[in-house]
Amino acid sequence: MIKRPRYGSYHVGRHVCSSDLHLIEGAFATHMREHGYLSSAIARYRYYLVRVGGWLAVHRRRLTSLSRKELPRLARLMVPKATYSTLFGVLNRWLKFRQCYAAAPREPWASWLSDYGAFLKDHRGFVHLTVEG
Repeated sequence: MIKRPRYGSYHVGRHVCSSDLHLIEGAFATHMREHGYLSSAIARYRYYLVRVGGWLAVHRRRLTSLSRKELPRLARLMVPKATYSTLFGVLNRWLKFRQCYAAAPREPWASWLSDYGAFLKDHRGFVHLTVEG
């Protein structure tokens, strides 16, 4: 049984694995900038990820080993109810960055949509968020 930590009872990121920290500071921050996030949002996401990474390191886990099934329980263990949705959103974005949500399209017209999205981006100059939406 994992004990629930007291909120703020540990130093943020003190035990984070260096490769996880490097991934958060480098590739993940770049990914967020490419998707149009503000620098303040990127800083907040990095703070929460370093916090989660430190908590996981204390429990002998790594941030890169998270799965979709663990998110609700982990978010409930780590933060009070008021910030639960924020942490859950950050962890979902992390899993999307790690490509844990990638699924093969089942519909026969899915390739048409991706081709149209590429057309909007390449020939019409739409930003990535508009094409995804």
